Amino acid sequence: MTPGPLPCNLKAQDRPTGCDPPAIVETVSDDEARAMFLACTEPKTAKEIATECDIPTSTAYRKLDKLTNAGMLTPVDEDQSSMATRYVKSMDCISITYDDPVQIECVKSGLRLSCEV
Repeated sequence: MTPGPLPCNLKAQDRPTGCDPPAIVETVSDDEARAMFLACTEPKTAKEIATECDIPTSTAYRKLDKLTNAGMLTPVDEDQSSMATRYVKSMDCISITYDDPVQIECVKSGLRLSCEV
């Protein structure tokens, strides 16, 4: 039998390791933001994400702020010679159950975590 998810202790922490559960619920309800999250399987710039998701770059920057503030994406500096920030998923996957209370389950580095909103 597979054990259930562990209670998440990251929601109270500051970024980049923490998350904001209400912001996650709001962000995943946005089709473009959700597509951007799914596109970040490897580090990508805002321009690369905008091109892949077929959205204006200005929109990509606004949604990257939301995704980062929610704790879903993390800015990374792989290449110091590049001035562009790259973004990568902070969570492997996210599942939301709209019961009372709303339940969020995510996987971070193979660890299943759960919290209520």
